[in-house]
Amino acid sequence: MDGINAIDYSKHEDSKILQEKYVEESYKIIRNSVLTAQSKVYTAVNSAMVQAY
Repeated sequence: MDGINAIDYSKHEDSKILQEKYVEESYKIIRNSVLTAQSKVYTAVNSAMVQAY
C-alpha cells in the first residue's frame, strides 16, 4: 500500500476552516492569500515583459 495514507482521521475534529463560525475569517485569510499571489504574479510578469522589451 505504498503512497496510501492509512491513518484514520474519523475521530479527529474538523479544522477551524471547516467550522461555520470561522467561515468569514477563513474567507478573509484565503482571499488575502489569493490577492497576495496575484500581486506577485503581476509583478513577475511585468518585470519579465520589461526585460524582454
